[in-house]
Amino acid sequence: ERTKFGMPLLDINGIQVNFPFTPYACQVDYMSKVLTCLQKNQNGVLESPTGTGKTLSLLCASLAWQESRKAQVELNKQDGLATILSSSAIDTANFDRLKASLQVASGASWGSDEFFVPRIIYASRTHSQLSQAVQELKRTAYNSVKSSVIGSREQLCIHQQVQKLTNNAAKVHLCRAKVSARQCHFYNNIEDFKKKGDARKTMGNIVDIEDIVKFGHKTKTCPYYMARELKTDAEIVFMPYNYLLDSKSRKA
Repeated sequence: ERTKFGMPLLDINGIQVNFPFTPYACQVDYMSKVLTCLQKNQNGVLESPTGTGKTLSLLCASLAWQESRKAQVELNKQDGLATILSSSAIDTANFDRLKASLQVASGASWGSDEFFVPRIIYASRTHSQLSQAVQELKRTAYNSVKSSVIGSREQLCIHQQVQKLTNNAAKVHLCRAKVSARQCHFYNNIEDFKKKGDARKTMGNIVDIEDIVKFGHKTKTCPYYMARELKTDAEIVFMPYNYLLDSKSRKA
């Protein structure tokens, strides 16, 4: 079966997976293992020889599962709302539940696993590998998902005074000082974007480091903080391994 875009539509582990071309057997097997881990909420250590399309397989499988999870959550929301609306008598407790259900129907989260769609974090060793993964994502049927890429000030900061420093710790210190004192107009412009709520609309859904830096130069906005702003609604986030392994980076 193929989608309207001419891409193969595969049924793997009960999940409909869009793939850019007819996959090899090893790619189907790899995606099946990824989906098994996701469906059972398990960790997995998978490997495949160089050149077998691991990145594409990992992206398509995980995003197909996320898409399926979104559909399930929507059904859960509708079921919960229908149950309450079918009640013949609505007392105060039911009325409160009704309000909560309407909030859910409009997109608010209940905060329970039944209504939770996990965000995908794609981690790699280098930013060049992350850029390659972003380019792979653009080739797929999942190229409308909201993404963000996380990088360091060394890669994303465009403030000349900060960039002149050679020590990374000094860059972090000066950046924070200027932001705190509101002496960085690039950061101040980010605040304007946040107030308008149009960061995602302006940047688009799929972006990499180069896209954010170019946008920063063009609009005089801080790429470093723009990346973090895009992260707030991202369905998939690309980042180096150290951002996951280092506790300070995770909190940031």
